[in-house]
Amino acid sequence: MSREIRMNVFMNKAMINQAKKQSMEHSKNNKTRKQELIKKYEKRQRTATSPKKAIKSNYPNKEIQKLRQQINKLEQERQRLIAKINKQSSKINS
Repeated sequence: MSREIRMNVFMNKAMINQAKKQSMEHSKNNKTRKQELIKKYEKRQRTATSPKKAIKSNYPNKEIQKLRQQINKLEQERQRLIAKINKQSSKINS
């Protein structure tokens, strides 16, 4: 065999080995990616059926908004009464 042919054979073997390594890495990456996606999916399934979400779904959003509005109204009324009391007490002290 001439030197040129031996170099070509050697380079072909090197290229084949490199291609094998790349395909093995690619398959490993695919496996890990699939495993990550499976874990993510399982986690979503667990959290979707958690008891906290079931409790929240029992209360409609409109009802919650009404209750918040009532709380705000009561808080405003409380602030007005406090201001009125402070005003009266300052008149008495003067």
